[in-house]
Amino acid sequence: MKRLILPTFIIGIIVVMASGALAQIPIPNDTMKVVDNFGHPGDTVNVFIYFKNDIALNGYSMRIAFNRSLLEAIDATCVDRGCNLEATQGQVHQDSAFVVLAVTWFNNSLPTGRGNVLRVRFRVNPQAPNGNTTIRFSNYNTEFVNLWTDNSPTPVNYLPSLVDGNFTVTTGVINSPPVIGSIGPQQVAEGQLLQFMVQAYDLDGDPVTLSAEGLPANSGFPTAQGDSTVSGAFTFSPTYEQGPDTFFVDFVATDDHNNTTRLTVRIIVLDQPNDRLIVNSGQGGVPGASGRDVNVDLSNSHPVYGIQFNYHYDEAQIEVTDVVATERCLGLGFWYSVPEPGEIIVLIFSPGLDPIEQGSGPIVRVLTNVRGTALFGRTPVVLDSAVEVIDSIGTSRRLVTEDGYFTVDRFGDANLDENVNVGDCITVVAFIIERIELSIRQFDAADINRDGRVNVVDLQNVIDRILMIPLSPGPVEPGGRAIVELSNEVSRVGDLVTIDLMADITTEAAALQYRLAFNPERLEPLRVESGEMVSGFTFENEIGDGSISGIVYNLTNQDGATFGPAQGSLSSFTFRLKTGDFSPADLAVTDFAITSLGAALIPSEIRSLLPTEYVLSQNYPNPFNASTTISFDLPADGDVELSVYDIMGRLVATLVNGPLSAGSHQVVWNGRSDRGDKISTGVFFYRLRSSEFDETKKMLLIK
Repeated sequence: MKRLILPTFIIGIIVVMASGALAQIPIPNDTMKVVDNFGHPGDTVNVFIYFKNDIALNGYSMRIAFNRSLLEAIDATCVDRGCNLEATQGQVHQDSAFVVLAVTWFNNSLPTGRGNVLRVRFRVNPQAPNGNTTIRFSNYNTEFVNLWTDNSPTPVNYLPSLVDGNFTVTTGVINSPPVIGSIGPQQVAEGQLLQFMVQAYDLDGDPVTLSAEGLPANSGFPTAQGDSTVSGAFTFSPTYEQGPDTFFVDFVATDDHNNTTRLTVRIIVLDQPNDRLIVNSGQGGVPGASGRDVNVDLSNSHPVYGIQFNYHYDEAQIEVTDVVATERCLGLGFWYSVPEPGEIIVLIFSPGLDPIEQGSGPIVRVLTNVRGTALFGRTPVVLDSAVEVIDSIGTSRRLVTEDGYFTVDRFGDANLDENVNVGDCITVVAFIIERIELSIRQFDAADINRDGRVNVVDLQNVIDRILMIPLSPGPVEPGGRAIVELSNEVSRVGDLVTIDLMADITTEAAALQYRLAFNPERLEPLRVESGEMVSGFTFENEIGDGSISGIVYNLTNQDGATFGPAQGSLSSFTFRLKTGDFSPADLAVTDFAITSLGAALIPSEIRSLLPTEYVLSQNYPNPFNASTTISFDLPADGDVELSVYDIMGRLVATLVNGPLSAGSHQVVWNGRSDRGDKISTGVFFYRLRSSEFDETKKMLLIK
């Protein structure tokens, strides 16, 4: 047993915090009770506090009032499961009350159950007269006493039913209550029989009645009577639906003086593995979706030689196009029929006595289409009349079934939680910036405008639905467009390069997305920032292997916020150069989409970034073994020659000799001469020449 005395000011802080911040919910079916007791003048006696709690507790408090002329409170100590809470203290107040607080410091809990959890020691006044006195729960201040606190992440205070107790002071012979023989916790599996004897006797030889309270279904205990001893048999045969669970049965022994003893027995019903036929409810689709498989799963603990069952569904909501057996039924015969719309009878058995082996998984796939007129929400799928054959001579038994449902998804419900809300915005954003993948079902629900893509148009559509902003019936106004390109102005500080994604937008826009590809061998992304044109909007991005995906949207203004018409920066990117000089060839905008406030796609154009000057970059890798890449930029069309020379100035290979268009170019040298000979280790030079440019750089070949 644990007993910890805490400073009074700590108790005050804890109690006040518990009372002021938490809701208080009455739970009349749970009980906190003072157990009756008796004593002689001058005795030190124990008075127990009994809990019947169906919720686990992180703490409790109580205020016990008593007659101080008869009793003196000494201390409080936890007992049995009450000691799961590390700190228990009792303190006497001047108003003849004993306040008890029990808490946990380490997130333990007082488990559910019935029985004594606290012992309060009292000393009986040596001058106390014979008679009865009440030890009661005081309602002096219900804000912070006589309550329980649960162990949920956001704790809640509960107000159980309170039962006061009687204490008898006597100087005569005490008639003792009956005694019930100790019975420990019991276990029984579903479908099995639990039986045990309960015995009681009375030390004074009084007649005893033994009964039971709180009997679960399918259990029994006949009330028994005896002169001074009595016994009875408890029986319990839980069904397959009663486990796993825990039940508490109270056995009550009462003598003819109305003295009562109560023994609570905990009975644990174990989940008995038994074969089950289950509708897998993880499937669904938007109205008009087709080809959705609804699986019927079999969980069997032994070979099954045959199965039959009926499958019911709402024909107005979904259409079944076929029913097929899975690989688990390989070697077995399979038949099905449709006696009437919305009902399918399935029959599976093996003429060759090949069973469905022990295991778990689908045995039947029901191919399902969603009606175009289907109503959003769950439509039930019900199994009945299920029978299995458990041996090779045809012994059959009822097969337990679990019904399920098929969900008709709402357009926009990208996270498939059956609501269109901010969670779907987050899911669509995460997909657009390539943080997650969507399943086929999710993609179908997220593609609101049915264009075969999930992009900012669908995101804006979800936002509009949440904020009740009218959707556009068609495209944006004539002439509305957006042109995006990487800026020609590149900022470089040391090996850091910063470049903006620029836009020219001629209409109002509400959201956009982009994807920027970069050369990971030459550039390391360090920072991505929002541009001034979309300042105040939500901006998110994800840096992947060789690409940056970004999105801009707004969820903060119910009236709808827009940007444009305007010209300016949408986003800024900072990279570290791993090698050589910066080249526009290392960056490219590969995807861009922009939408209006009414979720209409705005026409857009991606323009490539053309170099503004001649640049010959350092080869990569360098040094190299087998091959290396040489990059260069041309600001204008023209004839170009790129050649490799050895350290003596002799021509080794001509890589380019002819006209090239303006732009960024890359050429790979494989370490061979123009004749195809392999070149040995050494220092080489590569030279880029045009009518307006001539530059040479050095490289090292290592064999």
